[in-house]
Amino acid sequence: RHLADLLAKGQHPDVSGAVLLRTHCLESLKQTLCGPNDELVAGCAEVLMTFAQKGSYEVHVHLLQSLEAVVAALDPAGGPTRTTALADLFVVLAVRTREALDAVA
Repeated sequence: RHLADLLAKGQHPDVSGAVLLRTHCLESLKQTLCGPNDELVAGCAEVLMTFAQKGSYEVHVHLLQSLEAVVAALDPAGGPTRTTALADLFVVLAVRTREALDAVA
């Protein structure tokens, strides 16, 4: 959460991205998305959304690998907090990907 807060404030985006990509942080966040605690899932989704929106292109490419975990965690039996947070994360990743593809074209 601290890294996402730094990133949201525009402070040290390179450091936050490096920590996310060069440690087990991203893998831990992806695993937590599939966990049973809806509030924790929502918190992780919020952190990942911040990285998707404010992080570098390299960070975004690595976040795309989490789409499979996001889809797997979207359980119709899950609570509204979980479902909304995961759906928002999916949309942010999809929109950012489209923006990146449009910029290349």
